[in-house]
Amino acid sequence: MGNVINVGIRQSKGKYIARMDADDIMYPTRLEKQVEYLESNPNCVAVGGQIDIIDEYGDKVNHREYALTDKELRKNRFLFQPFAHPAVTLRKSTLENIGLYPEDMWKVEDVKLFLILSTKGEFANLSDTVLKYRMTFKTESQSKMIEHFKKTNDIRNWAIKELNIKPTLREHIIWDMQKVGVRVLSIFPPTLFMKSFELFRKIVK
Repeated sequence: MGNVINVGIRQSKGKYIARMDADDIMYPTRLEKQVEYLESNPNCVAVGGQIDIIDEYGDKVNHREYALTDKELRKNRFLFQPFAHPAVTLRKSTLENIGLYPEDMWKVEDVKLFLILSTKGEFANLSDTVLKYRMTFKTESQSKMIEHFKKTNDIRNWAIKELNIKPTLREHIIWDMQKVGVRVLSIFPPTLFMKSFELFRKIVK
């Protein structure tokens, strides 16, 4: 099955593509601020923002901060996603230039997309909180989380070979730490797994 996101992109008429999931909540000024940023920064191909994390009832349970500048984001591109995927707005022309989202890569298409896009232009995140991201664990098994990490590693190795993106020594060391950490945490509940991931992300960013 192809990526249904691409169906929507092909049918869209606008200059920009704003990504969002059905169960998330967008803050009212998100689109205005992201479009304004892209209009003012023609070298930027994708802009995100900060997010609040909400539970199944819509209550805020956490807040996640992302680096702001292209330089800061590139420092960790092999370790963490540069954006909260549902909070990103993309330049449609650049998406079309790379053939849209990677096909048949459910759950990890954004990992490959952002590595490809990083070779086409600059990234940025607004300092504003732009989205309430809904996170639950009722339908997300531990095995799926581990599988996601394995697929992400495959894409990282692909990027090294095919895109000639070379991780720094620092990234290599932390990447190895991630691999060990995932194996250790695989025996713990998903909630602890994610809390540990968030803590690790804050420490190394």
